[in-house]
Amino acid sequence: MAANRELLDKIIAMQDKVFKAMEPLEAAGDVPSDLRKAAEKAKRWEEAVEGELGDDKSFREWPPKQLAHELRKHIGIFGNHEHTQLVQEYEELVGKLPYDHDREHV
Repeated sequence: MAANRELLDKIIAMQDKVFKAMEPLEAAGDVPSDLRKAAEKAKRWEEAVEGELGDDKSFREWPPKQLAHELRKHIGIFGNHEHTQLVQEYEELVGKLPYDHDREHV
């Protein structure tokens, strides 16, 4: 569980960087709706995980995986190497999350 918590903390920190990189794109209206929706779900996931204080019983892994998928699909909107590398690092971290399709999703 401690290892899971460490991974979750890393994903949340990386996710916050991704959201920061998306801010100017959102302001310019350049974020596609499917990416925006995935980001909103990932933000709610982040709030739920942080609220659990290490209790993984109700952990749901789909929102960050969905965000990683949408980021990959729309990686071209970032336009620079630094942000595309950030997306790739986020995707790698999220790929380490166990996936259980039988669990309830946020």
